[in-house]
Amino acid sequence: MNGMERQGSPAADGTAAPRGARVVKPPLWLRALMVPLAALVTWGLAETRGLGMAVLTGLVWGMLAVGTLAWDRKVAFSRAHPLASLSALPPLTFISVSYLAPWSLVTCALVAVAISFPVILASWFLHHRHRPG
Repeated sequence: MNGMERQGSPAADGTAAPRGARVVKPPLWLRALMVPLAALVTWGLAETRGLGMAVLTGLVWGMLAVGTLAWDRKVAFSRAHPLASLSALPPLTFISVSYLAPWSLVTCALVAVAISFPVILASWFLHHRHRPG
């Protein structure tokens, strides 16, 4: 394992580690790269989409950067609340679409919902499905 692979991911032979396997913690220098990345993305959207988008982007990417730096707490929270972990998906999708596409912010929001909603719904379904004993 090169340190970046998730333990418990399917192997070439189709086997997987038991549920709850540890996630390999990236080195601190790699996690710290999220801070300047968050600043660059915020700056880029401030120049193209204005102050409102910069504030939203700063909040979302700032929380991602803090969560990445506090890796152990983030992983513990994600395990305790698997569906709540997906709460960052709609704003991240909205920010990504508004950065990449020249559409209005309303159109970007509709596209973000159209992308995020099925993913969250599928995750909810998979989390709550009946698991045979």
